[in-house]
Amino acid sequence: MHPDRVSTLEERTSDEGDSRPCPVAGGEVPPGVAGDRGGRLAAIEAEFRAAKERALAEAEHLRQLKAEFVNNMHHELRTPLYGILGMATVGMRANDVEKSRHACRRILEAGRRLAELVENVLDFAQFEAGHGLVRPVPTALRKPLEAVARRALASATAKGLGFEHRHEGPQPAYCVIDGHRLEGILDHLLDNAVKFTDEGRVTLVSGRDGDQLVFVVADTGIGMGIDHVRQLFRPFEQANGSASRRFGGMGLGLALTERVGRLMGGTIRVESTPGQGSRFEVRLPYVEAADADLE
Repeated sequence: MHPDRVSTLEERTSDEGDSRPCPVAGGEVPPGVAGDRGGRLAAIEAEFRAAKERALAEAEHLRQLKAEFVNNMHHELRTPLYGILGMATVGMRANDVEKSRHACRRILEAGRRLAELVENVLDFAQFEAGHGLVRPVPTALRKPLEAVARRALASATAKGLGFEHRHEGPQPAYCVIDGHRLEGILDHLLDNAVKFTDEGRVTLVSGRDGDQLVFVVADTGIGMGIDHVRQLFRPFEQANGSASRRFGGMGLGLALTERVGRLMGGTIRVESTPGQGSRFEVRLPYVEAADADLE
């Protein structure tokens, strides 16, 4: 030790919680400092242990979600793929023209479903990597709305549900928007509404509120509790553990829908009551366009 350096003893708290004297350079320690420091160290250790436990719990939750997603994806991709193979075999063997047409229709339906699943996975990967794009162009708004309403009507009718599409308030004829992305958002919300509704009706309402376009998808389906609503836009999550087994899906659709809405400068709000149904409100910026602007 250097002869000119003064050493004193400071109380430090060990890992076991006792206080032990340790040499410290620089003079005497003020009264009470050692005890205060020991208390602070104990609080830091407790906070660290709690944070560690939370991180481990979140990691386990993500592990379970990943395993469930892989299982769901295996089932969701396999079902339409096997449908295509099976109906193609039926069509090849059928001598009756009507049976062959029926097989072709089923092949087309399964192929579209398979393409939709693959597109959702690829789109989600693009958005997660920060490469998701929207391409707003002057658009006749009725075209994407009529397209999604036509598909929703067919799905609802096939399930014995009512469907209504109506306009409320001023409806702009033209605007600058990514019509393809708008169709994707509304298609998914309407698909979910039909999927989770066993009786009653599904409604699409469109309109304009100042500088915003407003689209509402409502149903009379199973609804959700507040805890389920909070996790609704998290990837790989569904309203409950049995939802994927009962209704299908990989848990990506709403997460992707929410990300697309944000990228378009909009928001999505959810209101839902168990046993009574759900209401999704999409708000997107309204940018005026004239007929002459259309390509």
